[in-house]
Formats: sequence, C-alpha cells, structure tokens
Amino acid sequence: PVGGMVIVGGALFSMISASNASILAGSRVALSMSRLGHLPGVVGMVSNRTRTPVAALAAVGGAIGAFALVLPLESLAHFANLVLLLALSLVNAALVVHRRRFPDVERPFRVPLVPLLPALGIAANVYLILQIPAGGNIRPVLLVAAAIATGFFAFAAWRGTRFDVPEPAGPDSKVVALRASPGTARFRVLLPVHNPRTAEPLLRMAAAVAKPRGGEIAVLRVVQVPEQLPPSLARAAIEEERHVLERIQSLEASVGVPVSSEVRVGHNVARAVLESARERRADMILLGWKGYTTTTRRILGEVTDDVVRLGRADILLVKFGAEPAVPHRVLLPTAGGVHAQKAQRYALDLATAGEGGRLTLASVVPPDAPESRRAGEAERLADERKALAEERGAGGEQTAGGGRAEQAKDGASGPGARTGEGPDAVVDTRVLQGTGVAEAVLGASGNFDAVMVGASSESFSTRVLFGTLPERIAREARTTVMVLKSHDRVRAFVGRVVSE
Repeated sequence: PVGGMVIVGGALFSMISASNASILAGSRVALSMSRLGHLPGVVGMVSNRTRTPVAALAAVGGAIGAFALVLPLESLAHFANLVLLLALSLVNAALVVHRRRFPDVERPFRVPLVPLLPALGIAANVYLILQIPAGGNIRPVLLVAAAIATGFFAFAAWRGTRFDVPEPAGPDSKVVALRASPGTARFRVLLPVHNPRTAEPLLRMAAAVAKPRGGEIAVLRVVQVPEQLPPSLARAAIEEERHVLERIQSLEASVGVPVSSEVRVGHNVARAVLESARERRADMILLGWKGYTTTTRRILGEVTDDVVRLGRADILLVKFGAEPAVPHRVLLPTAGGVHAQKAQRYALDLATAGEGGRLTLASVVPPDAPESRRAGEAERLADERKALAEERGAGGEQTAGGGRAEQAKDGASGPGARTGEGPDAVVDTRVLQGTGVAEAVLGASGNFDAVMVGASSESFSTRVLFGTLPERIAREARTTVMVLKSHDRVRAFVGRVVSE
C-alpha cells in the first residue's frame, strides 16, 4: 500500500510538472507566432510588470485546464500523446523541407543523416500514433481531429481576411484631398500617378480597360513625408499636387470614363496605395514601372514589390518605351496559365481602343523543334484565339493566310479573328523561333507597340515571383513592356493562409 501511494504521488507530481512545461512551451510558441504575424497581436502582448505573455499564458493554461477537467485520465493521456507525437512528426518533416528550400541558411547546429534520421523519427512517431486507435481508444483520436480542424479553420478565417501591409510600413496614410466619382461602377481601376510625364498615357490605358466593363478610374497621388514628421505637416507638398490632378481631371471628357482623384499623405507609398485600393475596392491597380530595380533584395522595385505581393486586385505594370503612348499593336507570348489568360482580355481592350489595333498571341519553340511541336503550338494558339473571340461575342474564328497547318509551317498567321468593339482590331497568332523565350520575344518586339507578359508564378502564395523574363524584356526591349499579375480571390485567400 505504501509503495502504491508513492507511485500515485509521483504520477500526480509528474502530470503537474508536464502540464506546467506544456503551458510554458505552448505560450512561447503562441508568442512567436504572434510576432511573426501568424496570430493576432493581442496573443503576444507582454506584461510590463512580469515580462510574460499574459494572454498566451491564459489561453494555453485555460485550454490545458479544460481538457484536464473534462477528459478521464486515460483519454487525457492518449490525447496528450497524440498531440505531442503529431507535433514531433511535423518537426521532422519541417527539418527536411527547410533544408531543401533554404540550403544556404546559416544554422547554429545541424542534425546529422538528413533525411534518413528525420524519416526514421517520422516512422517511429506514426507507429506510436497508430497504437492508440488500435487499442480501441477512438475518442481521443476524434477529439484531436476536432481540435486540429477547429484551430485550422479559426486560423484561416483570421489570416485570410486580415489586411497585410509592408514591413515596416509606419502608421496609416491620411486622405487630405478627395474628388469622388458621381456613381458606383462595376469595375474600378486605381491609377497611382508618380511621374506627370506618363500620367496621360496611363490614364488612357486605364480608360481602355475600364470602359468596356462599365468602370471608372480612381487617380491617386501619394505625398511621402519623412518618418520623423507627422503627415499633417505636408500641406505645402499637397498644394503642389493640385495642378497635376487638375490636368488629369481635365481629360475625363476625352477618355469617356468617370475619373475621381485622391491625395494621400503617409510615410510609406506602398501602404498608401494598398489602403486606397482596399477602401476603393479596386479591381485593377495600374502602375508605371521603370522595368528594373537597383535593390538586391527586391524583384520589381521598392514600392512595386509590396503592391504586387500584397495587393488584392489585378496588377498591371507598364514600362514605357522611348515615347509614352497607349499601345495598340500588342505582342502577347503565352503558354497558357492563369495570368496569361486574363492578360489576353486586357491586351485586347488596349488593341480595340484605337484604329488599326492588333493583338498577336505568340508561342516560342526552338529552331530545331520538330514539325509536330510547331503544329501543336499553332493549334493551341488558334484555340485560344477562338475562345477569346467567342468571349468577346465575335461568334467564332476567322482564319486567313491558310489554315492551322499553314500557320504552323510559316510560324505566323494572317489577320485573325476580329473581336471586340473596335472594327479595325484583329487577333492573330504567331509561332516564334528562338533559343530562348526572351531572345525570341525581343527579336519580334520591334514590330509592335508593346509586349505584354503574364506573371510566371501560379503558386497559391501571395509572394508572387515574376522571375527574370519580364525584367530582362523590360531592360532590353525598346518598346513598351507590360506585366500582368491576375488576382483570384480563392487562390489569394489560400495564399494568405499558407504564406510564411
């Protein structure tokens, strides 16, 4: 009897110690997640007096206490074992993934025999996990599944709906001047204006996209002030913006689309653009782009990177050639993909906005490619042209200069399907030859006003990587270069949930 009481007492002290360790470890994990932006900021709130994360401690301690009170001892033990073994399995899997994704990261210590050792750890943990339902303990398994599902959906609901801003972005920007549009449009293009020289052609491009959709244009000017000064002290700079906005506003009648204007003052230009896009519910953000970046940590530019990564709208980047103008003869290299498909519709809008416009859908094959591949690419482009024509109400495909076989042979089609509202606009196809996509596109770009490229990434992640193709084309092409990243609400929602 005495030995039995000693064992019971030891077990009680052991469980209290384990619960205390779980509270400490769980609250520290919650604190780290909060600081990384994976949980609300209130979870990581630290007490000034005790220097402890009081909210995380209360949440984790309350959860452990609730489970201890509700579950019988055996079910509680199995529940704790399941959670711990699942966590250890994920740690082993994360080790392998992290090694592969970030091979050059400096590590304080290295686990030997990767991936063999983590694989053995996962196998051992999974074996132990399977012993719990095999022993007839189904209730803890269902409870763990319900807890994980509840946590996942709660995290998705919070993370997927929060508004991300660049880091560090400072306080919110302030609207200091506003000329609202008279009505509510079905489609809204946000046009941040930075360079007055390119303001008019960008406005006319925005009108070409907005007009067929019954939309409007929201022009934005951002006055950036130093972080040491409050935005309220930027009145002198705001006055200088009036003549720019007035000149842009005077073009409203000629573009045939309602135009509203807004001036924001803030410390971070990208944050001001994102806040305006959110408040205006913009469907597209049209940005002027210099075509390259001088910052090694950026891909597209300081402001552009953040807007592309965090914007919840279609993003169209425009790098003008020697003379800023609305392009009407557009070359669109396409290999399918979600970004290129939407780029076709926007490129067609630009082509139909003027007389003699033309959209050319192109594909690139190597010079030594077999005839079957050329024919296959010509077939695919013809199908895309037909689908685009039907979408715009053309009612089918008109083929000139022979048939699809001739297109594959010659590498180009004649005047293609007439689509859209402009009677002079045509859609044709062309199969380009080149050792690389960039070389072939650059070689053909001289015959067009502009080259439009869809973003290369189709990842769920919001950190869109355009790759080197658009930047190289923008650097070397003498014509206008446009890059489109399309926005899909479902994909963007999932991206915000699973992003790092």
